[in-house]
Amino acid sequence: MLPILVFGAVIAGTVGLAILSGAHSNPYNAMLVPPLFMLLYVGAMVYAVLVMLRLVLAVPACVAEDVSAWKGLRRSNRLTYAAKGRIFLLFILIYAIAYAAFLVAEVVLFFLGAIVALVGMLLHLGMVPWGYIGIGVAAVVFLCAYLLWMACIWAAYTTLFAVVYRDQRVRMEGAAGAQA
Repeated sequence: MLPILVFGAVIAGTVGLAILSGAHSNPYNAMLVPPLFMLLYVGAMVYAVLVMLRLVLAVPACVAEDVSAWKGLRRSNRLTYAAKGRIFLLFILIYAIAYAAFLVAEVVLFFLGAIVALVGMLLHLGMVPWGYIGIGVAAVVFLCAYLLWMACIWAAYTTLFAVVYRDQRVRMEGAAGAQA
């Protein structure tokens, strides 16, 4: 986490220096801040993904091997040694599937909402109070669908990490080490 904090300090320092260095006298100094901010942000995200790829098997290691968190982190680091690309690809695959499912659900919900609104307008129904109640109910339904979607994604990721953990143990230790 220390490198991400360093990135944050550099970003804050850059913004502070741009403000203090005379953005009043030279407005081009202020124009350099957003591109630099984005560059530092991308760097921080790349670093965060690399750390995540090293530590993603810590929880399955702790659960399956009944070890402490620190030993689980070290075990995850060893198990992901030559598998970071495969783990990243599987992670992106699940993300793409979940994103596509969310887009389909969003299109269906918004289409149904538009149909209901169109029928209400054709029947010359007033917004007060039923229209506002309908909007509130639709927002609650959308929120519940979103929370269900998030729970399904979480289940998919935890299943993925458990399967990758098992696969890495078989690859690195053989079938006998994975059954222990």
